[in-house]
Amino acid sequence: MIYDHYDTLSNFARYIDHKEVPKEEIIEYFTKNYNFEIHSDSEDDLKQEMILLLNNFIFLISEVIDDFGKASKNIEVCEEGLKKAKKESYENRKYKHFSNINKEAIREIDEYLRKKITKHLKEKMSRKTLVFKERNSLELLFDKGKIDFRFLNDYFNPDFDFATYIKFFNIYLSAHEINEIINLKRSDTKKYRELINTVILEKDLIVRIIDIINNHHRLVLRKEIFTTIKELHQSKQYQSFVNLAVIQVEGLFYDLCLELNGGVAEQNIGTLVEKVEKSYKYNKYLYHMITPYYLFEFPEIRNKVAHDGIINDINLKDLSNELILDIFCIVQQINSPSLPINNVKCLLEKIVAKTGIEINKQDNYGTIIYELFGYSGFAINDEYNIYKQIKNRIKYKKVYEFYSIGKTDNFEGIKLNVAVDQLMDVFEDIRFWDIIIEHSNGFNGNEYGFRLLDTLVKEFVSCFQKDHPVKKKCVEAAKFLDQVRNKYIDKRE
Repeated sequence: MIYDHYDTLSNFARYIDHKEVPKEEIIEYFTKNYNFEIHSDSEDDLKQEMILLLNNFIFLISEVIDDFGKASKNIEVCEEGLKKAKKESYENRKYKHFSNINKEAIREIDEYLRKKITKHLKEKMSRKTLVFKERNSLELLFDKGKIDFRFLNDYFNPDFDFATYIKFFNIYLSAHEINEIINLKRSDTKKYRELINTVILEKDLIVRIIDIINNHHRLVLRKEIFTTIKELHQSKQYQSFVNLAVIQVEGLFYDLCLELNGGVAEQNIGTLVEKVEKSYKYNKYLYHMITPYYLFEFPEIRNKVAHDGIINDINLKDLSNELILDIFCIVQQINSPSLPINNVKCLLEKIVAKTGIEINKQDNYGTIIYELFGYSGFAINDEYNIYKQIKNRIKYKKVYEFYSIGKTDNFEGIKLNVAVDQLMDVFEDIRFWDIIIEHSNGFNGNEYGFRLLDTLVKEFVSCFQKDHPVKKKCVEAAKFLDQVRNKYIDKRE
């Protein structure tokens, strides 16, 4: 029997979409559902669109098969590892962890195959992308992002060298470069140790760590300790360096937990392992990449220092250098713009750079809206987003007073708390709301604009008394948002 493209497409609709489509309705069906572009019932157009559809579908199915294979292999490695690992060891915990996340990945892949793959296929057809030839880096990211496992599959592998990767990912932006370092470590340990020493010196990592410590409102409390750590390393007193540095790693995770929580200390943050898990609970990418080392490898070093008080079976210089890289990784996280306090600081720095130190001048309102538009939703923990902090600025006053922004060669800048007060003045000015509501008429289907105005209304509508003019503007904006939601946003979801 000879099949033509109508038969092929009919079978696709039958077995993939579970639809019986008569031959005379094939073009209409695939034009509507898979964005076929057919000109005047052209047979050639239909054939080319069918080829594009099938090639994309084959590719997506092959990706799923590959995902299943990798996750299944990881589980097999874990099962073998668990047979050999001691019951209460960190190695045992590691294999249990990776077994669990790979089993969850298989469930995610299965759900994608059953419920989402045809939607993904339709998206690709709408962009007319032939995966085998035209998948650029953006398209690759788009495809991989459909499944967490596919995007992060290296970090689901229990044999991946997390210890080395996290030491360098804040130093080298290219994953390829880091993987080359991992290969060097496997092939020539001596050259790997020499590379670490070179990186510390050439990148001036100890000075950069001290600089972050001295210029961060919370880390500055550790200034004396880290000055001592620096001196111990410079004087090659590695035993003392290791003992002090290991303790500070856990202390830095304590600080990271506090910063993620808007500076508020929980009653019991917990053990090192619990601190590490809490530190990355808001970012699955960093969670999968960073936590395995600090959960399953670093505790071995930490416990040896805590219980024995001395290390005599490891090269102390090499260990000291590796600890510098570990510490650099964590202080970079604590200094990240996405943490709540840093988030406010970075936003105000961007605004002041364009408006000058008088933020609350009406001429600056358009600039402020533009910066808020670009910064909306940037905070990693929405419970302490920029608007909540600004509303509760008195609570954070002492922290904000630590920072000066808008510095120039001839001017010391202004304190962050002053800039925050000025921004609140803007939010309390009805003229600001007039401008942003006027701007909102151009948001239409722009989801980012919608979400900015929606966030502002939700955050500030409760700040004002019933008869306050700004309260009325918030209510007016809320009505507009409902119209936008009904017309654009909900229809896309």
